[in-house]
Amino acid sequence: MIKQFSIIVSILAISYMLEIGLNLPIPASIIGMLLLLIMLLTKIIKLDQVEKVSDVLLGEITLFILPLSIGIMDSLDLFEGKFLIVFFIVSISTIISMIVTALIMKLLLNKAK
Repeated sequence: MIKQFSIIVSILAISYMLEIGLNLPIPASIIGMLLLLIMLLTKIIKLDQVEKVSDVLLGEITLFILPLSIGIMDSLDLFEGKFLIVFFIVSISTIISMIVTALIMKLLLNKAK
């Protein structure tokens, strides 16, 4: 389990270095997920090398969302007078995410058949 966790943390560390070193506008967590996806697809990392720790992390995902939620509540003054704009952006981005996820799942399920 420690080896699996060190793989995940190493990928995240590399993604932070890429974000800062290349001055990328993409968050390191997204870069890390893309790196992990590429490594899994190219079989550089096998699924069983990170599966157990990933299941544990997914099971405790509320612990990772909590600081984000507190940070948003702490910065509510930044949203003052912009409720409709924020509501519209969140609504549209949620709908787009749901549609894209459904299309990708449909594509993957058809490919699996």
